[in-house]
Amino acid sequence: MSVDKMPLFKTFPAEEGQLKLVKWIKDKIYAIVSYRINWMLNRVLSEGFEFIVEGNEPGDNGNWIITISTDDLVVQKRVSGSLTTVWTFAGS
Repeated sequence: MSVDKMPLFKTFPAEEGQLKLVKWIKDKIYAIVSYRINWMLNRVLSEGFEFIVEGNEPGDNGNWIITISTDDLVVQKRVSGSLTTVWTFAGS
């Protein structure tokens, strides 16, 4: 499974008279949103994303983890110190 990151453009095409608006959109919205989306994709693809149950710490029993294994999206729950697969969504 391949997930492409959002492209980071140095400039946006703009018509004359729109340069200030386009620069504002690029700096205040596009750059921030694309950075955060790419960060989240890196996190999920590299080590998974852990949902921590209220009152728990990372790695505690009862927490849920979403990872990607080969082409599949895997949802796991930590039970008795081990990750137990609850659902697997086939990627192909």
